[in-house]
Amino acid sequence: MPHKWSVLRTKPNSDLIAVQSLNRAGYTCFHPRIKLIDSNRKQFSLFPGYLFVACDPQDGPWKRIKNTLGVSRIVSFNGFPKELPYGLVTELILRCDKSGVMYPKRSIKTGQNVT
Repeated sequence: MPHKWSVLRTKPNSDLIAVQSLNRAGYTCFHPRIKLIDSNRKQFSLFPGYLFVACDPQDGPWKRIKNTLGVSRIVSFNGFPKELPYGLVTELILRCDKSGVMYPKRSIKTGQNVT
């Protein structure tokens, strides 16, 4: 059965702490990152301060998730977590390697048509 995904806001500079804490608590989460091809610098969050957690928005253990180390709050509407559109996170996952790093599929050159 496919995961239902919601979004969490992390505390400042706590993305990795939140991911590790959620994983230890048994939750599936996804923290997409990018790495610049021409740089030896570290990886950067694709969505700084946010990560995805697989949990049913209707009956998920939100109080427990919200109280996880590194998590600031659950992104919600009218006081309730909102499930992301089906396939959105899956498509992001498919564009990343096993460690969650997204690389460009190919190099784009100046003057090249982009489709």
